[in-house]
Amino acid sequence: MSIEKKNYKKNHRGHNEGSCYQRKDGKWMGQVQVGFDKNGKRKFITKTAKTRQEISDWLAETRNDILKSNFVDANDITLEQWLWNWMTTYKLKNVSSNTYSRYLILMNNHIIPNIRGLKLSNVKSMHIQKIYNKLSEEGMSYSSLKHAHSIFNQALDCAVRENLISKNFATYTVRKKPRQEKEVEVFTPEEQQKILDNLEITPIGVLIKTAIGTGCRLGELLGLSWDDIDFKNNIINIRNGLHKEKIFSDDGKKIIGYELQIGVLKTHTSKRTIPIADSTASFLMKYKLRQREFIKSDLYPNLVFLSEAGTLWDESNARKMYMKFLKQIGVPCRKFHALRHTYATRLLENDIHPKVAQELLGHSTCDITMNVYSHVLPEKKIEAIKKIKDIV
Repeated sequence: MSIEKKNYKKNHRGHNEGSCYQRKDGKWMGQVQVGFDKNGKRKFITKTAKTRQEISDWLAETRNDILKSNFVDANDITLEQWLWNWMTTYKLKNVSSNTYSRYLILMNNHIIPNIRGLKLSNVKSMHIQKIYNKLSEEGMSYSSLKHAHSIFNQALDCAVRENLISKNFATYTVRKKPRQEKEVEVFTPEEQQKILDNLEITPIGVLIKTAIGTGCRLGELLGLSWDDIDFKNNIINIRNGLHKEKIFSDDGKKIIGYELQIGVLKTHTSKRTIPIADSTASFLMKYKLRQREFIKSDLYPNLVFLSEAGTLWDESNARKMYMKFLKQIGVPCRKFHALRHTYATRLLENDIHPKVAQELLGHSTCDITMNVYSHVLPEKKIEAIKKIKDIV
């Protein structure tokens, strides 16, 4: 009797202490009580690992979470709850507002409506794959689908690290890549010349002239200061940009407003120096001398492009004025970004080395430049054959 009592004490585990043992296949298994079910029976969770140390670490971490009331049981949490928890805990304060708002739109409009009621512990690749298939059939772009996958992949990877699930099943899904990327919009040389011939020394006229003469993004132009322009050497230094910082609700589930800010560009390749033609420099200098004729306040005396009220110029308003200008002169309405594409296309058409074009455009790699502007290559191939026809 005394022996039985001794053995009992040796093998007994205290409340929430957990147990660890090695299976016949050599793997180690841990088990720990995490509470009681609705019928009053004890609930346990288990974990399998290759080493005893992994199980010991898991047991210690789980016990600590239980003692601090931080433990979350995957059987009690839905996938929807976990995704929102991941969004607000890991993303809200750690990514740009643009990235978070992109995720937020995907969550509210496409992901949440397709996962309601699904338990985190029951998620399999099939569930996620069906969502991807449905979104693709509904016309979602490949780029947006990649962002949706990023949400599932990162959130489930986090759930694995938190020991809520054993595998990240998002990694086993596939997304059909489009056979051909949509060709970029570019103004023809004739359309470009018509635009240039109709530009005047006004805020929108100078904005368009500078865009088509530098290939800068709209946000980069709207963050440009007079100190960034070296008129002596005809150089523009791109250092800052206009950012539309979103304001989110306390629960992180809605966009409730936004604030315009001038801030540094997020990548080092975006920061660059761009030589400009005499005509572009002349346009900017003439506008500098007349700028105060077009704005009503001196809130930002050093910025090049401002709204009529003298405030930071919202990109959406600038785009509306740009579209209005194109309609007035009878040129096909293409996105403002088409001015950047046109600048890049003219560079490559005139045999500017792709590496130079990459640096002027602020792309991170030369491959990106060549992939985006691959429409220029067929003509260049024909020219190349003509040049070497006598030697091959």
